[in-house]
Amino acid sequence: MFSIERAKILLMSAGVFFDAEDFDDIPEMGNKYLLNMNDVWFWACADYEEVKEEELPEVALLFYRYGSIGLLYWVSQKRNARSEFSDINRHIDFVRHEEDLIKSVPSSSKRAYKKVTYKLGEDETLLERFIKRINGAAK
Repeated sequence: MFSIERAKILLMSAGVFFDAEDFDDIPEMGNKYLLNMNDVWFWACADYEEVKEEELPEVALLFYRYGSIGLLYWVSQKRNARSEFSDINRHIDFVRHEEDLIKSVPSSSKRAYKKVTYKLGEDETLLERFIKRINGAAK
Protein backbone atom coordinates (compact mmCIF):
# COMPACT_ATOMS: atom_id res chain seq x y z
CA MET A 1 0.00 0.00 0.00
CA PHE A 2 2.85 2.39 0.82
CA SER A 3 6.03 2.83 -1.13
CA ILE A 4 9.08 3.95 0.80
CA GLU A 5 8.63 7.50 -0.51
CA ARG A 6 4.92 7.68 0.36
CA ALA A 7 5.68 6.21 3.79
CA LYS A 8 8.29 8.92 4.39
CA ILE A 9 5.82 11.62 3.41
CA LEU A 10 3.08 10.30 5.72
CA LEU A 11 5.28 9.70 8.74
CA MET A 12 7.34 12.88 8.40
CA SER A 13 4.27 15.05 7.92
CA ALA A 14 2.73 13.45 11.02
CA GLY A 15 5.79 14.47 13.04
CA VAL A 16 6.45 11.04 14.55
CA PHE A 17 10.23 11.26 14.10
CA PHE A 18 12.75 13.29 16.03
CA ASP A 19 13.93 16.29 14.01
CA ALA A 20 17.51 16.24 12.75
CA GLU A 21 18.12 19.46 14.69
CA ASP A 22 17.45 17.52 17.92
CA PHE A 23 20.81 15.86 17.27
CA ASP A 24 22.94 18.87 16.29
CA ASP A 25 25.66 17.67 18.65
CA ILE A 26 25.59 14.11 17.19
CA PRO A 27 25.67 14.56 13.38
CA GLU A 28 25.48 10.84 12.52
CA MET A 29 22.06 10.64 14.23
CA GLY A 30 20.50 13.41 12.13
CA ASN A 31 19.99 11.37 8.96
CA LYS A 32 18.10 8.47 10.56
CA TYR A 33 14.38 7.82 11.04
CA LEU A 34 13.95 7.81 14.81
CA LEU A 35 10.46 7.32 16.24
CA ASN A 36 9.94 9.45 19.31
CA MET A 37 9.16 7.03 22.15
CA ASN A 38 9.72 9.41 25.07
CA ASP A 39 7.73 8.49 28.19
CA VAL A 40 6.10 5.49 26.50
CA TRP A 41 7.79 2.49 28.08
CA PHE A 42 8.89 3.95 31.45
CA TRP A 43 8.30 7.09 33.52
CA ALA A 44 10.45 10.07 32.51
CA CYS A 45 12.40 8.08 29.94
CA ALA A 46 13.89 9.64 26.80
CA ASP A 47 13.71 6.99 24.11
CA TYR A 48 13.55 6.36 20.37
CA GLU A 49 13.31 3.46 17.98
CA GLU A 50 15.18 3.56 14.71
CA VAL A 51 13.20 2.64 11.61
CA LYS A 52 15.23 1.35 8.71
CA GLU A 53 14.20 2.67 5.31
CA GLU A 54 12.89 -0.74 4.20
CA GLU A 55 10.67 -0.85 7.34
CA LEU A 56 9.00 2.48 6.57
CA PRO A 57 6.09 1.02 4.50
CA GLU A 58 5.12 -1.39 7.31
CA VAL A 59 5.31 1.37 9.93
CA ALA A 60 3.32 3.74 7.71
CA LEU A 61 0.59 1.14 7.19
CA LEU A 62 0.24 0.57 10.94
CA PHE A 63 0.15 4.34 11.49
CA TYR A 64 -2.45 4.72 8.73
CA ARG A 65 -4.66 2.00 10.25
CA TYR A 66 -4.33 2.82 13.96
CA GLY A 67 -2.59 6.17 14.41
CA SER A 68 0.07 6.45 17.08
CA ILE A 69 -0.97 3.19 18.74
CA GLY A 70 0.11 1.41 15.57
CA LEU A 71 3.59 2.79 16.20
CA LEU A 72 3.50 1.55 19.80
CA TYR A 73 2.53 -1.90 18.54
CA TRP A 74 5.36 -1.92 15.97
CA VAL A 75 7.98 -0.96 18.54
CA SER A 76 6.59 -3.44 21.07
CA GLN A 77 6.84 -6.23 18.48
CA LYS A 78 10.33 -5.19 17.43
CA ARG A 79 11.61 -5.03 21.02
CA ASN A 80 9.49 -7.94 22.26
CA ALA A 81 8.62 -5.65 25.17
CA ARG A 82 5.68 -4.36 27.18
CA SER A 83 5.22 -0.92 28.67
CA GLU A 84 5.23 -0.04 32.34
CA PHE A 85 1.82 1.53 31.67
CA SER A 86 -1.31 -0.62 31.46
CA ASP A 87 -3.13 1.75 29.10
CA ILE A 88 -0.36 1.51 26.51
CA ASN A 89 -0.36 -2.28 26.81
CA ARG A 90 -4.14 -2.32 26.20
CA HIS A 91 -3.59 -0.30 23.01
CA ILE A 92 -0.86 -2.70 21.90
CA ASP A 93 -3.11 -5.69 22.63
CA PHE A 94 -5.93 -4.13 20.59
CA VAL A 95 -3.70 -3.66 17.54
CA ARG A 96 -2.25 -7.18 17.93
CA HIS A 97 -5.76 -8.69 17.94
CA GLU A 98 -6.83 -6.61 14.94
CA GLU A 99 -3.69 -7.50 12.98
CA ASP A 100 -4.27 -11.20 13.74
CA LEU A 101 -7.84 -10.80 12.47
CA ILE A 102 -6.64 -9.12 9.26
CA LYS A 103 -4.25 -12.03 8.66
CA SER A 104 -6.90 -14.68 9.33
CA VAL A 105 -9.68 -12.90 7.37
CA PRO A 106 -8.00 -10.85 4.60
CA SER A 107 -11.28 -9.71 3.03
CA SER A 108 -12.50 -6.47 4.63
CA SER A 109 -16.05 -7.34 3.54
CA LYS A 110 -15.95 -10.65 5.41
CA ARG A 111 -14.15 -9.10 8.38
CA ALA A 112 -16.96 -6.56 8.75
CA TYR A 113 -19.35 -9.37 9.69
CA LYS A 114 -16.90 -11.59 11.59
CA LYS A 115 -17.92 -11.86 15.23
CA VAL A 116 -14.84 -11.71 17.40
CA THR A 117 -14.32 -11.14 21.09
CA TYR A 118 -11.11 -10.70 22.99
CA LYS A 119 -9.99 -9.35 26.31
CA LEU A 120 -7.66 -6.38 26.59
CA GLY A 121 -5.32 -5.72 29.47
CA GLU A 122 -4.86 -7.62 32.68
CA ASP A 123 -6.83 -10.70 33.65
CA GLU A 124 -8.02 -9.08 36.85
CA THR A 125 -10.63 -6.35 36.52
CA LEU A 126 -10.41 -3.02 38.27
CA LEU A 127 -13.37 -4.00 40.44
CA GLU A 128 -11.67 -7.27 41.45
CA ARG A 129 -8.49 -5.40 42.43
CA PHE A 130 -10.54 -2.86 44.39
CA ILE A 131 -12.36 -5.61 46.31
CA LYS A 132 -9.04 -7.32 47.14
CA ARG A 133 -7.64 -4.00 48.37
CA ILE A 134 -10.71 -3.39 50.57
CA ASN A 135 -10.61 -6.93 51.94
CA GLY A 136 -6.90 -6.62 52.63
CA ALA A 137 -7.36 -3.30 54.43
CA ALA A 138 -10.15 -4.76 56.58
CA LYS A 139 -7.82 -7.34 58.13
